[in-house]
Amino acid sequence: MNRLSHPFISNAWDGFSRLSLLIVALALFSGCAWLVKPPASDPAALEQLERWSAQNRHLTRLKGIMHVKMHIGQERFNSRMAWASVMPDRLRIEWLSTLGQPVYSMAADGRTVYVNQAGEEKVHCFKQSGASLQRLIKIPLAIEDLLQIILGQPPLPDFEAAQLHGQGCSVVLKNRWDSPLAVLTADPCDQLRQFRRLHADGTLSYEVTWISHRENQQHSLPEKITVTTGDGNDLTLALQRVWTDIAIPADMFVLQSK
Repeated sequence: MNRLSHPFISNAWDGFSRLSLLIVALALFSGCAWLVKPPASDPAALEQLERWSAQNRHLTRLKGIMHVKMHIGQERFNSRMAWASVMPDRLRIEWLSTLGQPVYSMAADGRTVYVNQAGEEKVHCFKQSGASLQRLIKIPLAIEDLLQIILGQPPLPDFEAAQLHGQGCSVVLKNRWDSPLAVLTADPCDQLRQFRRLHADGTLSYEVTWISHRENQQHSLPEKITVTTGDGNDLTLALQRVWTDIAIPADMFVLQSK
């Protein structure tokens, strides 16, 4: 009997051939995909991004009082909050009762997030990451993103190209495959008004709107900010008092169990 005519060997050979063809097809598809020319940036769009990202860049240490409203699922929260931050990724928050007493504490030191509720001895910890606030308040932001937003800066994702978009001073960020990642809108051109972060399918991940600013001789800080997610959660921050360039001890950003 011819070896190749043996049913087992013949079936194995057919299977091997189909597998080989599949591997070759995948390799060709993958190889051709990289032949797609990536999108190119507009120099004017890159200049706009740099201008917006430089907003209040000189402010690296802040503390203040803000009023916070949250609508997370069926829950609603309305409270004052004391906060302190050191750029780029250290934050301390104290949620305050109507009498001004802390009821909930959160700290982030750049590596770990610590949370504690008043009356509890144990401090809960988890690794600081790009999804830290998603875990805490169902808003898909990192601590770094929130601190940039408070300064009036856009929390830019990694992108392949920045291009002018529509009328006025709008910029769209695109990935390697020419799909939009985010859209930024300013009015006037030097004042960023809105940042829309998109999912891979083009739907909204979250939207930041800087509603108003407080001006002084040194800087222009946001006064009221809203963050809205694609699934309906929203966060409103109203900055009431802000102190800048003040000394903040490192242990402010760590909570210890009692």
